[in-house]
Amino acid sequence: MLEHEKHGEITLYRKKNPQPMYAYTREMDIKSPITNGKYGFDLKCFDWLPPLGKGKVADFYYVRERPDDTRSKKFAKLGESDFFLFKNGEPGYPKLGDVVGRIEFDENCGAYIGKQTGCTSFPSTYRADPNREYLQSFPITIRGNGGHTVWLEESDVVNCGEYMVIRSRVKCDEKGNIVSANYSKILGSMGLMGSVSMEEAVFNPRPNDTNLEFDPARNLYQGKKGRGMIP
Repeated sequence: MLEHEKHGEITLYRKKNPQPMYAYTREMDIKSPITNGKYGFDLKCFDWLPPLGKGKVADFYYVRERPDDTRSKKFAKLGESDFFLFKNGEPGYPKLGDVVGRIEFDENCGAYIGKQTGCTSFPSTYRADPNREYLQSFPITIRGNGGHTVWLEESDVVNCGEYMVIRSRVKCDEKGNIVSANYSKILGSMGLMGSVSMEEAVFNPRPNDTNLEFDPARNLYQGKKGRGMIP
């Protein structure tokens, strides 16, 4: 069966096999560390690993290596979220394009990034591709904030209009062959500066199941319906 049918210029996507998964949206306030270091994040619990949170298994790591680490300051507070921005032009501050961190994955784990389709009902892939190259590191760079040059912020890892498929929790046999893995998907934009921001994230808890089509009526996160959010 084809994944989609084309009628003129309109692409119609069929529902394939929606499954219960852990799902979350950007409407949450999980603060990110602002001190340099390596921090694990659990996509099932949607939280940092201890001591920052209650996560249990790292599906990816946020590695922060800002040269201005000791000079960061709180610039603004909107609602319950703190935003940490950095002034340009002072000694020791990074410049546009400087690499100041990355996200990393454990051995045999990784991710790949694809372009969203533009279909509002289902803009990304139904399934993870086990044959793709899964990269173990993605850089985080400095970009301008809202077109201004005075304040600088970290770039998104996944940009608007993209999605990231993640392979994590990998187990291998004695020959090094992968025998078990979990798959997740993040819709951009995804950023980690100040707080965890993802348009949507889904975690499939069934090992070796590449299905990434989430059923909103069966969200496993605390038994909630729809795209759950952290209380």
